Amino acid sequence: MYASKKLTQTQRRWHMTSLEGYAVVFGLQKFGRYLEGRSDTTVYTDHQALVWLRQNKYTDTSGKLVRWFTYIDTFDPILKFRSG
Repeated sequence: MYASKKLTQTQRRWHMTSLEGYAVVFGLQKFGRYLEGRSDTTVYTDHQALVWLRQNKYTDTSGKLVRWFTYIDTFDPILKFRSG
């Protein structure tokens, strides 16, 4: 399966970390019904900052990245970096 989405004008101006985070959230929203209840979900990303943010449990409690990581944590995926 695959999915795609056209970014809005505002989304095109986001920082790369936000774009990569949004891609993970979009994927989980789109295919989440297939992942619910599974403990072996792995998300591969070519953006090291996402893996670092997840491992260091972000200290800022506001903003979209924190909201997104809260949503991502409901699936409890393993985030792995793969250079691309």
